[in-house]
Amino acid sequence: FLSFLSSVSLLPLLRFPPHPLCWASVPPTIVLLGKPVRRHDTCIEFTVRGSPHPTLRWFYQDKEISHTEYVRPDMDIYQDYLEGCLTFKNPTHHNNGNYTLEASNYLGVATKTVYGHFLDKPFDSKKGNSSI
Repeated sequence: FLSFLSSVSLLPLLRFPPHPLCWASVPPTIVLLGKPVRRHDTCIEFTVRGSPHPTLRWFYQDKEISHTEYVRPDMDIYQDYLEGCLTFKNPTHHNNGNYTLEASNYLGVATKTVYGHFLDKPFDSKKGNSSI
């Protein structure tokens, strides 16, 4: 058996790896987009993969979110993914609605939407209540 192995040429099997851009480039994928979770602040957690790292944009009811002291993205960047939260400070029923995360790099665009429910709308006195 060993004599057979020594007679087999391994040179055709030896190949150089492809150019780094060929094996390292990956289109964006949104692996996780969670419902809001109350912590110190409220967080919509996300994990995004892609190489090069995707650019992230957030939308509320199909309009891009301007980052403020009340709504801001917080994230950590790792070798092959991004992980973090869209963080809300004291959200109310006015913040209820669809939140869309868009991740893009030169290979493509990925989007995912989650419904954020933060608080129920308070009692509307205009409608009246027959039990009062």
